[in-house]
Amino acid sequence: MQLTCNQKQLEEALRLVSRAAPKRSTLFVLSNVLLEADAEQLKLSATNLEISATQLIDADVTEAGAIAVPVSTLYDLVKLLPDEPISLSVKDFTLKVSCGKNRANIKGVDATEFPTLPSLAGKEVLHLPAEPFQRALRQGTVARAMDEGRPILTGVLVNWVGNTLKIASADGFRLAERVVDVAEKAEVQAVIAGRALEELAKVKTEGGFIDVAILENQVIFGAENVEIASQIVQGNFPDYKQIIPKESTTTAIVSREALLNACKTTTVFAKEASYLTKFTFSRESLELSATSAETGDGRAEIDADVMGEPITIAFNANYMVDILSVSDDDMVTIGMTTPSSPCVLKPNDLYTTVIMPMHVSA
Repeated sequence: MQLTCNQKQLEEALRLVSRAAPKRSTLFVLSNVLLEADAEQLKLSATNLEISATQLIDADVTEAGAIAVPVSTLYDLVKLLPDEPISLSVKDFTLKVSCGKNRANIKGVDATEFPTLPSLAGKEVLHLPAEPFQRALRQGTVARAMDEGRPILTGVLVNWVGNTLKIASADGFRLAERVVDVAEKAEVQAVIAGRALEELAKVKTEGGFIDVAILENQVIFGAENVEIASQIVQGNFPDYKQIIPKESTTTAIVSREALLNACKTTTVFAKEASYLTKFTFSRESLELSATSAETGDGRAEIDADVMGEPITIAFNANYMVDILSVSDDDMVTIGMTTPSSPCVLKPNDLYTTVIMPMHVSA
């Protein structure tokens, strides 16, 4: 294998595929990135066997070939190289890297040891408009669990019925549902690995469409020169609809940006207590307060249009930050009933989130 490629393109591709590789694995080959040069392109691939990512970049290929090398080593090297053409060549299972006055040799393994990855080639695909779908992914995946103790909650429910696509996540403390209207009709329901959807949301698409192939036990997405595949998570996703309150006795409308800034300010003092922050709703204002036994306390007040009875309720303010950060609406509506009941946070009619309150000691 011998080729020359753009340093920035190689760095971007390594950044994407490296996130599909496991941080630790008993299978050494999975810590590698597969490099395959053919015609005028270089294909990079990585997988943890649950999700996989591949990306094609332009390259001046003088000799086709393939090798698998440690992805972290190659990525750490490439991102420090100057913005100049990079030459890659292989000899005796060693990848030789040359860029400007920099030279490096990275020991690799035979490409045939790398697992075969799923591909969209030859598959029947559905099409989703990239920009609204990726925005919906950023919002709908925000509540997924990070704890592998309940694998089904680390996944994200994708429910596509007719022209309506719903993306939902929940971790036991919060949930999020994002609805997006699409032109193409389908009947699909699957729980997809949250990490795969989060990576898909980051892919630079510049408009256009994302292709989707739904297979028996996996789903494959394609956008631009990128493909991301995920195993379908086995199990029954919770019936999250029954958790969403049907009505509220107190409703507040506040500026999203003002609430986001207030949450960030008070969490400085809330870190020691699991980010517990008190939200006090009065007739025309909302006060956030947090206290630390060691460092002090902080308060922030913002304007609010409050309808119903005044109420004080405690939340993990970090959950608010997560939700508000992926929304671009000017205002948000907060609905509550009691200090111990779930709270509904709605940036808009298509985006609904629920946060469970925290217990405050008397």
